[in-house]
Amino acid sequence: MKRFAFVSCLVAAVSACRSVDTEAILVRADTRFEEGDYSAAVSGYTRVLREDPDNVRALNNRGVARLRAGDTTGAVADFDGAIALLPTFAEAFYNRGLARSQSGDQAGAIADYGEAIRQSPRYGKAWAGRGFARAKQGDLEGAAADFKSALDVSPADWADRKAVEGELAKLEKQRGGK
Repeated sequence: MKRFAFVSCLVAAVSACRSVDTEAILVRADTRFEEGDYSAAVSGYTRVLREDPDNVRALNNRGVARLRAGDTTGAVADFDGAIALLPTFAEAFYNRGLARSQSGDQAGAIADYGEAIRQSPRYGKAWAGRGFARAKQGDLEGAAADFKSALDVSPADWADRKAVEGELAKLEKQRGGK
């Protein structure tokens, strides 16, 4: 009996250490990402996922790091994994939309941005992303409506406000001031 209790305690201690190590690795990967070292960030997130394959944060963040490094295929795969684990994760839909848009799949991007908006109607970046994707497809009316929605739902100090206002002004000029 005592031996069993010791093994149970040992297993619990190893599990606790592993989760602490996983969190520490995740924090280091986030730091590497913030420093712009996307390759090191991807490596760190991959190490976390070896230990915890269902870590949605690591999947999403690795996807963003891959996207920044130019690996849109790998990014989409990571966002697919995050969405499969947490279908209500609006940010993963937004990120996958961004990756799809960058790879030229505007229809897929529009669908993903739309799902992010459905889940989180005040997600200004998703409204703006869908606006940019619609503009790339030539849907100037839809793009303008999305840009207006992005501005309506976002705070006055939103970092992307000026860029979206500029795009909206360009679209309205192209549309003849409609």
